[in-house]
Amino acid sequence: MANLQLSILDQSPIPAGDSPADAIAASVQLAQHCDQLGYQRYWLAEHHCNPALAGSSPEILITRIAALTKNMRIGAGGVMLNNYTPLRVAENFKVLHSLYPGRIDLGLGRAINGNQRTSNPLVANRGSADGTSYLKKIRQLLENFNDGGENTASQNTDGQPPKSGVPEIWLLGSSIKSAGYAAKLGLLFSFAHFINRGDGIKAMEFYRGQYTPVAAEPKPQGSICVFVICAETQKSATNIALSHAGFLVNQRTRIPGPIPTPQSVRDTPYTPPQRRLLEAHLKQTIAGSPNTIKRKLTALAATHGVEELVIVTNTHDFQDRLRSYELLADLF
Repeated sequence: MANLQLSILDQSPIPAGDSPADAIAASVQLAQHCDQLGYQRYWLAEHHCNPALAGSSPEILITRIAALTKNMRIGAGGVMLNNYTPLRVAENFKVLHSLYPGRIDLGLGRAINGNQRTSNPLVANRGSADGTSYLKKIRQLLENFNDGGENTASQNTDGQPPKSGVPEIWLLGSSIKSAGYAAKLGLLFSFAHFINRGDGIKAMEFYRGQYTPVAAEPKPQGSICVFVICAETQKSATNIALSHAGFLVNQRTRIPGPIPTPQSVRDTPYTPPQRRLLEAHLKQTIAGSPNTIKRKLTALAATHGVEELVIVTNTHDFQDRLRSYELLADLF
């Protein structure tokens, strides 16, 4: 698949020993570097009160990164819509689109990406987070992008500034249900393979088969988001991958903390269940040398029927992360 496009999802990982501010600065630096490598788009994630992931406000970070880059599309991957009112999200991204026309993406997610204690004060009129409510909020958001059109929530609430255009809107999800929402609404769809490896092929097939054409997007367009670590050798890539696997074990076992070093993961006295979990995460990680990664990513794109992969790479050492994206850029 010679025309396979690569994009980036940046969760602004916080390595042990660094601060959240350091992680945000690293995101800006990484984006500037990757802008010269041929990546299609650069998405910023939204997580709240997570000691390992600093990206909590993608729309603000977008303004900085878009100003310092010129080639990539810059966007949110994504805005957790259940945390906000549709009008506010639409207004924010209309302003961004007016500042950087033709370069802004709005990815929409359903999760809160925070714990209950931290999410309650964040949410504005969230109400129920069930599928019906979520679908309604997406429709309200789309109506707020329609300048001069009706808004089902209330009258006279068209997002400002007027006639600023519309960013590229993606629905993000890790289930067949999310794929169905995207198909029903005629939206672009990105499947989170790094969250749910099992349903990706069925989800993308369902999305394409059920897609409802709209004027802005007459044909279905999808991508899958995968966790990748590319290094010069398999041994090096596996060692680097220990950090993310250790972080995932900490998350699953409710042990908060930043991204650990590979050595600290090796030195941790895991219980047998934790050790099995660590090994499972390592096995699921797409990590290897350039030739191995190219073979695996090409096959993954083909089986899912997509021509774009969104790459997420979390490491303890920033230089390992940077090098991984450099090696990947040379493959396609």
